[in-house]
Formats: sequence, structure tokens, C-alpha cells
Amino acid sequence: MSDPLVEEIHEWAREHPVVFVCGFARSGTTRVYAVFQCSPEFMRETGYINESGLFRNYERIEEFRSTQELYVFLGQPGPERDELDRALAISRSWPPEERRAFRIRAFFFAAHRFGRMPRLAEKTPGHETHASELSACFPRARFLYVQRHPVDVLASLRRLHQRETAQGRRVSADRWWGRDAAEFARRYGRSVKAFRRMRRERGDRVLRIAYEAFVADPEATMRRAFAFVGAAFDLDYLDPRGKSDHWGDWEPLLKSTVQPVPATWRERLRSEEIETVQSRLADVLEEAGYPAYRI
Repeated sequence: MSDPLVEEIHEWAREHPVVFVCGFARSGTTRVYAVFQCSPEFMRETGYINESGLFRNYERIEEFRSTQELYVFLGQPGPERDELDRALAISRSWPPEERRAFRIRAFFFAAHRFGRMPRLAEKTPGHETHASELSACFPRARFLYVQRHPVDVLASLRRLHQRETAQGRRVSADRWWGRDAAEFARRYGRSVKAFRRMRRERGDRVLRIAYEAFVADPEATMRRAFAFVGAAFDLDYLDPRGKSDHWGDWEPLLKSTVQPVPATWRERLRSEEIETVQSRLADVLEEAGYPAYRI
């Protein structure tokens, strides 16, 4: 006799309209996600603004209590909450493909249960590359792809690398943010390619959000985004001040109202790096309507 939890998870995954916010790192995914976290419909009980990192941590899912990224996104479940433990144990002997799909569903089911929000929203840069898998697991899911001019993204990555290095975290800064222009362009292009595929496969459930439009007119942009996912919007969601003591501990901008971000790429990038990015991503710039910056 099968465990009733299995069907409960499958039914939840079939019916729950999860919102996935994705896009390349430093493109504004966290700021967009933070607006959803100001809504009672999506607000997590813990108040944390963080990403699940499920796919980069998937091999450690059975150790979710000792894997910080998974544990915090789940809402730090206590030992009395055994649904995810049961789901993982039940599926341990299943065929790999079936097991993986079920565990993805079970993880987000548990995050919804533990987070105690009416509706689940998740943000992890790069999850656009897993959109086909997520769509198969969650047929009613909606995807918001946040895109920013690639030169500005690389400049933001350099700024973060400098900040992390200055705070004594050089090894992790090099690992996560220390990419040269050519490697960055390759990865950014891969993200856009995944978005194009996502749009072809699930066009009616995919919305592109230009970061430049978001900071220029956050109200119009987020009204459109909330309408797209079928949720009510309130202007108060654009003011994160006082929403959570946890916000902004690692990114101070999260505790401020949305403001246009001044271009700093001239200060942080060499002319040859800008040329590399713009020449290798010329088709992306044209498709997105981004101007090529003059060096």
C-alpha cells in the first residue's frame, strides 16, 4: 500500500501555481522576488529573502538539515516535521528519473508547508536552465525571467567581487564572481538561450522583466508581473522598509525603495572587456532592445 503522502505531493504539484523568478545573477532577480515577499499571498513565515539553490544542492537533498541553503529556504523545519524525510525515504529505491522528479516536487511541497504562505514563490538565478524540468513537475507554474544589460551585469559582478574580497572572502569571491569577460559572455548567453527555449515551450507561462523597466517604473512593471501570475498587487509592496529584520543583512539595497541604478560600468570594466561582451552578445543586445554602449 502506497503512502498517502505520495499522492498528496503529486496533487499539490499538479495544482499549485508556483512562481519561479529566474535570470542571470546580478540581474535584479532578488529585488523582483523581494516585491513578492512583501505580499501576504507569498510572504514566508520566517521573513527570509533567500534562494533555494535546489539544483546545485540536489545531490545533498537527503542532508537538507545540514545544507544551509536548502534548510533556510525550507523555513528551517524542526525534527517534528517529517514530511520531507518520509518523501525522501519512500523514493530512495525508485528509478532515478522518477525519484528525481518526485523529490523536486517534495522539496517545494515541504517549502510551502513549512513556510506557511498561501502561495509559493522561489528565486534562484540560473533556474531558467531547469525550466523544462520544473514545468514538467509543476504544470501550473509561472516563470518570470529578469534580464539586465550584460555590461551592467558584469560591472555588478565586479563590484560584488571587490566587496567580498575586501571583506576577506577572496576564495569564495573568485569562485562565484571572478569571471573574465569571455567566460561571462558565454554564461550569460547560455542563460538567454535557456530563456528562449522556455519561451518557445511555455510562452503563455513565461514573462520577461527588463530590469531597466523595473527600476524606471516599478509600479507598472510589478502590476504587470502580478497580473501575469494571477495575484493581487498593492503599491505598499514596493516599499520594503520595515518588512523584515532579515532583509539587507547581505544586500543593503533590499531595505531601500526601488531606485534607478547609476551606470558604473566605465569605472569597473576595461574597454576591451566591454567590447568582448558586446561583440559576443550582439544578437542578445539586438533581441532585447539594448543599446551597445560606446566605449
